[in-house]
Amino acid sequence: MLWGRHSYCSVETWEDTLRIPKGFRLKAQGCEQRELPWVWQAKDFNPNGVASRRTTIGRRIYAMGGNEKATKLSGINTERLTFLTFANMGLLAGLAGLIVALRLNSATAKGGFGLELDVIAACFIGGASAQGGVGKVTGAVIGALIMGIMNNGMSIHGLGTDSQQMVKGAVLLAAVFFDVYNKNKG
Repeated sequence: MLWGRHSYCSVETWEDTLRIPKGFRLKAQGCEQRELPWVWQAKDFNPNGVASRRTTIGRRIYAMGGNEKATKLSGINTERLTFLTFANMGLLAGLAGLIVALRLNSATAKGGFGLELDVIAACFIGGASAQGGVGKVTGAVIGALIMGIMNNGMSIHGLGTDSQQMVKGAVLLAAVFFDVYNKNKG
């Protein structure tokens, strides 16, 4: 597979077995213009960042993350809000799975296996709080970039998988410790 200037070529085809919609199909005969996965992520990142900061539902989600009982007592239907939040996360997880499948040119159940620690660490590095109600989409993206750079650097230096997991765990512990320390301090 060749990547470059918003296009790629693929010699394998799997659209017939997976019944992929026409807009996402890979052509076996040649190159087809496509947007890179980071372009899709940027298109998704911007509306969610704006919605979480500037809309009523975004502020309500932050309030519920900070103190669900107080949010319910203030008259917000927390059950409905929880459902809408999980539905949005399911949609975004499906989009992420589609991006991974297109990037790997295959769809397997283990496509994202082992990325849980990276995702949690990226959120904490980006400023999300262990107690909830704090954090921004831009912070999570910056945390993901830091984790990606760290993973790339460890791979380049030839660290084994176990050593990489230990370093990631130490970074996660440091981020959580810093979060708890700042919460208790201020």
